Amino acid sequence: MNSYKKWSCLLLVLIVLLGACSSESDSNRLPTLGPTVTPIPHATATFIPMQARPDLPTVDWSDVSDMYAAMRDDYRGDIDKVLGWANRYYIEANLELGPTVAIVSGSERVLYTNWHEAPIPEIVFRLYPNFSDTGSNLRVTNVQVEGQPVNPVLSIRETVLTIPLDQPLMPGDAVEISMDFMLTHERGVLTTDYGFSLQQFQMLNWFPALSVYEGPEKGWWKNRLPANNVDNFYSEIALHDIKLTHAEKVVVAISGVTIDTEVHDDETVTEHIVTGPQRDNFMVASAELGKISDVVDGTTVNVYFFAGGERAAEWGMEVGLRSISVYNRAFGDFPYAEMDIVQAYHPSAVEFPGITMISTDAWSNGSPTMELYIAHEVGHQWWYGMVGNNNGEEPWLDESLTSYTEGVYYRNAYNDNEERYQLWLDNERNIFTSFLANGGNNQPMNQTSSQLGGGLGIMVYVKGTNFYYQLEQLLGRDVFMQALRSYLADMKYKLTSGYDILTHFEAASGQDLDAFFYEWVGYFDGLDPAVYDPDYVAEAPPADTEAAQPFLIGG
Repeated sequence: MNSYKKWSCLLLVLIVLLGACSSESDSNRLPTLGPTVTPIPHATATFIPMQARPDLPTVDWSDVSDMYAAMRDDYRGDIDKVLGWANRYYIEANLELGPTVAIVSGSERVLYTNWHEAPIPEIVFRLYPNFSDTGSNLRVTNVQVEGQPVNPVLSIRETVLTIPLDQPLMPGDAVEISMDFMLTHERGVLTTDYGFSLQQFQMLNWFPALSVYEGPEKGWWKNRLPANNVDNFYSEIALHDIKLTHAEKVVVAISGVTIDTEVHDDETVTEHIVTGPQRDNFMVASAELGKISDVVDGTTVNVYFFAGGERAAEWGMEVGLRSISVYNRAFGDFPYAEMDIVQAYHPSAVEFPGITMISTDAWSNGSPTMELYIAHEVGHQWWYGMVGNNNGEEPWLDESLTSYTEGVYYRNAYNDNEERYQLWLDNERNIFTSFLANGGNNQPMNQTSSQLGGGLGIMVYVKGTNFYYQLEQLLGRDVFMQALRSYLADMKYKLTSGYDILTHFEAASGQDLDAFFYEWVGYFDGLDPAVYDPDYVAEAPPADTEAAQPFLIGG
């Protein structure tokens, strides 16, 4: 997700290699690769009492007519396809950017459907802003289940909100939960996903967000994440209906599409924002942002920038339009009506559904660094956005494929006979080769971010790119790309696994790839035991039993 871990070993070489392709040199403008938390002096924390809010209106969950505006015309039917299982949110909130603290106060109704095969005894929300070192605090009151008050349980340092149910939620049934919330964030604290510093407020999942139910054996995802884990979001697809009130002068870039704006007499406005099937919701707000817009393949691209960043915004627009066009043709269409690219106070770059954040340090006209960041983070709209996974616990699932996707951009974005692609690829191969030649520890890719620690950049991003390049060489580019298109089509809006990736490449190629995947990735559920267990002896099927049927994609 967050790109700075990789770029610390990649950028210097890449800038040299691609610098000739830039319209102006930026060799002296390498991004500041700071720590996850930038130590900026901030205001003393002030307790802000929660105020009672009027009751939320009753929601007709069957009415999704507003949601269609969030999708390209050809993909409005995707809303109807996810209705039986997508999470649903209706949120009314106020945003205030004060001199010392940003406040988001609101209420929400949430509809959760049990699409699993077993009863679920409780519903779990994650309070993402309460993760360590964010400078944020998210409090919840007045929790109700089907209109009846309940007493939720806070745990894991107030990042997990567990709501008990009087009766287990049976398969196919849905339950409505409502609550009030208040988010506060002190000015001066800036992290990769959260911040209120200088001119800008930015916040991931700024409301109580449903966790992921992983089945009766694992239950709800409640894992505690370390303070330095920037990939701390893991969600299922949801439809969001948001009414956000803020000062009229404040510009808000947010996951989704604004379908209506109501202007009030007190110099505030209420934006009505809706999303298509998206995993998370991210908000950026500032009174200092400008915006330009353009359209590619039915998607409006908005680029937000600070004063002085106008020319770089035009460059960002050019790269953004080109990235979407390339990936639409390579993998399958981006189905959403909007995507935003935002100049941000950030160590490098990061993506969220419908939004790409690019560091102010890289925001420069013609910058190859900025181009690389945008190409990578826009790629995440396919691998994480549409095809989801647990980013902190299995980062290779989206990061390795997105790093390979950079190469898809370079070999299709320009008419130069793949010259830029070859420069990019040579750099990726040389970094990994040099790492091994100098005694680097060649670890399995399939580890958590915490397990990999400082090796994440090399093992997931760089080794991941080399893994997919070698797989492409083994299968041939046409078969490789066919597998990725099939993978996206079948796993769109779902959560993926290593087994899903493996079986799609096997189905496209007709080859047994377990040993190849194990060599590069390491163990994951679904691998043939023969490739990792020296004592494994396959059991012969009963004589009167037909051989097992081959894996059917999407079956």
